[in-house]
Amino acid sequence: MTHPIVERILSGQVAPNVKLAAARGALPIPREDLIELWVQLRTDGDGEVRLSCKESLAAVAESEWVDLLPGHEFAPPVLDFAIRVLGKNPKILQAALLNPGSPHASVAWLAAQVP
Repeated sequence: MTHPIVERILSGQVAPNVKLAAARGALPIPREDLIELWVQLRTDGDGEVRLSCKESLAAVAESEWVDLLPGHEFAPPVLDFAIRVLGKNPKILQAALLNPGSPHASVAWLAAQVP
């Protein structure tokens, strides 16, 4: 279940400065929820929010991805991001594939990439 603040941000019910604070990781919400928010806002219409989300995602350590991906109920876009974008790292890819919620389309895409 997504944190209520994340739901409000994604639905556009917060002021722009709150969304930017979230993009920078400056809100007191669980890390898993921040990661989900960053993935979903990395294509936001606000360039500063987009950049902050990309920087925040880049700062997530490999070990954190490996710990979180297999067991957390992330939204499908997060698991798709982990497979398609972060999946160049074999440890992160394996962790994402261990999650039972990994989208079938993402796994099929991955299978098509393998020679």
